[in-house]
This record gives sequence, structure tokens and C-alpha cells, in this order.
Amino acid sequence: MATLSDGFKDIFLAGIGAMAITGEKTKDLVDQLISKGELTVDQGKQINTELKHKAEDVAASVRYYVLESRMAAMMPE
Repeated sequence: MATLSDGFKDIFLAGIGAMAITGEKTKDLVDQLISKGELTVDQGKQINTELKHKAEDVAASVRYYVLESRMAAMMPE
């Protein structure tokens, strides 16, 4: 026959088990968030590099266009 103290003991042990499982799940979740954050940082660096190259290409095209326009406006003298 189960006594009242056995019931409290079972509830106490269940609470400890729940805290242990919650701690493990929380650690897994934090690890996932960290890995996704690192992935996001890596992706951000890659996108930043791509945008930098595109901006340099556009700037070079604009410089060429401006130079070509100035040369076209020059007189032969």
C-alpha cells in the first residue's frame, strides 16, 4: 500500500526528472540557435563580400561611362 510520503517522493522525483529533461532540451535548443547564428554570420559575410564586388563593378562601370561622356564632349583641340 502506497503511503502519502511515497506519493510526495514520486512527485519530487518526477519534478527532478522534468528539470533534467528540460535542461537537456534547453541545451540542445541553445546549441541549435548558436549553430544557426554562426551560419547566419557566415552567410552575412558571404553576402557582404558579394555586394562589395557588385558595388565595385558598378563603380567601375560608372567611372568608365563618365570618362567616356567627358571624352565625347571634348573638342579635337
